[in-house]
Amino acid sequence: MNKTIFITGASSGIGFALCMKMIRKGFNVVGVARRVEKLAELNNHYSNHFLGVYADVTDIDSIKEAISLGIDKFGKIDILINNAGIGIIGPVGENSLEDWNTMIDVNVKGVMNVTNLLLPQLIQNKGHIITIDSIAAHEVFPGSVVYCASKHAAKAFTTGLEKELRGKVRVTKISPGYVNTEFKNHLKYKEYSDKMKASFENGLNPDTIADAIYFAINQDSNVAINEIMIRPFDNQE
Repeated sequence: MNKTIFITGASSGIGFALCMKMIRKGFNVVGVARRVEKLAELNNHYSNHFLGVYADVTDIDSIKEAISLGIDKFGKIDILINNAGIGIIGPVGENSLEDWNTMIDVNVKGVMNVTNLLLPQLIQNKGHIITIDSIAAHEVFPGSVVYCASKHAAKAFTTGLEKELRGKVRVTKISPGYVNTEFKNHLKYKEYSDKMKASFENGLNPDTIADAIYFAINQDSNVAINEIMIRPFDNQE
């Protein structure tokens, strides 16, 4: 039976590239997102190997439902890719508390929610957890303080999983620099938007991140790739 991958934030950017990559590599894919209309084309064209369903990583009931539907269709889930994330960039004095909480809810609690609910499947199937954090999980940038804090927390959580689950579940952290995705369209403050937009537009292609993740997955059973940091060659932030 083909392995099944559960991908959060599947409707655009890295998540969508991952869905396409993994389907073409012969995996079954459960792609979850809040914008399910973006997944309709994949549902139509790859219905034997793809299931696109609604789930919000901050809504536990919706995650449970998506997991249940995935297992009903494919029998099991072997690999989790925590991809869903949000960045609201701007000075701490101008970001609202709501903005801060949104980033913590999605980037930290969201990763923990999905991981917790899928852990029994992943342990049973000697599976793999992959968390896409960011270069911001390793550094702190002005204008991104809470975003960086959320990514540091996701990194710490994933590092802890790797230590506790050795021999049971493989765990990998992927830390990209700038990637040319819709993220650049959600830079809330003009001062930072103007400064950073060109960096995103000249950043990595989402397919490059999908390739790195496939590399981590496609290893012998006695090999664990625990961490990959990947940046644009000419843009080292």
